Amino acid sequence: KGVLCFCKAEALLSGHLRSLRMEPAALVERKRLQALEAFQAAYQMWTSALGEYHLETVKAITMIARLLHMLEGPQAGLAWYRKELVIREQLQGETHPRTQQAR
Repeated sequence: KGVLCFCKAEALLSGHLRSLRMEPAALVERKRLQALEAFQAAYQMWTSALGEYHLETVKAITMIARLLHMLEGPQAGLAWYRKELVIREQLQGETHPRTQQAR
C-alpha cells in the first residue's frame, strides 16, 4: 500500500495522473501521508517479526526517511537516513552499492 500511494503521488507530480476532485498539491500531500502511515506500520510489523537489522525492515526505514524529507524538509528525515546507513553497513558492508547510495 505504501509503494502504491508513493507512486501515485509521484505520478500526480509529473502529470501522468490527474484528479477532478482535489487540487493536485493537496492530493500529492495526502498520498504521501498515506504512504508514510503505511511504511510506519510496515516498519513496526517487520521490526517485531524480523528485527531491525533485516533488509525488509531497512526498506521501510528508507521510505520513512524519504517521505519525511518530502513532507517536512531535509532535517525531518535525517535520523531515519542515519539509521538506514548504520543498518546497511552492518548487513551489506561499507562497499555495497546500496550502502554507498545511503551515504
